[in-house]
Amino acid sequence: MYDKYSSTPKSPRCLSCARPMQLLRRTSRFGGLPDLYSFYCLVCEEWHVEEGEILADHLPDHGTTSAA
Repeated sequence: MYDKYSSTPKSPRCLSCARPMQLLRRTSRFGGLPDLYSFYCLVCEEWHVEEGEILADHLPDHGTTSAA
């Protein structure tokens, strides 16, 4: 259910070899902070860490209304 609250960023390209990096770890955070995503280039052994987007404010409205 993690995807309900954050969106996985697109895999970045390595700055050294321009190949797509592999997602290795997703670190969940709390208090309204976005998750952290750690990417790794297997060829160059380079790391890249970035924050995901917070989608908590964009959860679908299920059309619940109070009937009086």
